[in-house]
Amino acid sequence: MVVGITGTIGSGKTTLAGFFKEWGAALIEADRIGWEILDRPEIREALISEFGQTIVNEAGCVDRRLLGERVFQGRDQLEKLNRIVHPTLLKELKKAIGLRAKESKVVVVDAALIVEWGIADWFDKLIVLTCPESLKVGRLVEGGISEDAARRRLACQLKDEERKRFADFVVDNSGDLEDLRKKGRELFSACGPA
Repeated sequence: MVVGITGTIGSGKTTLAGFFKEWGAALIEADRIGWEILDRPEIREALISEFGQTIVNEAGCVDRRLLGERVFQGRDQLEKLNRIVHPTLLKELKKAIGLRAKESKVVVVDAALIVEWGIADWFDKLIVLTCPESLKVGRLVEGGISEDAARRRLACQLKDEERKRFADFVVDNSGDLEDLRKKGRELFSACGPA
């Protein structure tokens, strides 16, 4: 059983995916795969060519924070990043899913852009997390992102209503951590292997 967990930044998808891991699922984090490929020479050079040398830190590596500041200025900048990174990321993600599915009865993939990438059909079940934008912004600010940066990032992402069209399960994550844990436990049971 391969389960996708998706939603905008601040929706709680990573927390829910962490619960699934705690309960025995193999976890794949699309962000982590993305971070790992940023410093592949061909990707790094393409990013520098597109966004400038200022995205590279003193060690010569792509600085995700600096890249994020450039990319989340608008959808066009995000699309430039996606054209460079996503073909390789999707290839690596598909490979990781195949490997983990051989090792575990339940594989959970934490990825914000499942719908945007057009890969919803890779998953046996797709969970979409939602909550009010004000709550998402508050969570991001708590995590150290400025309110302005949080709103810019959210503006660049697909709206919840669009994601819901692809969902097997929609989770309203407006409550506290224990509420999400309870909902997650029910979902984990529903997504368990047949």
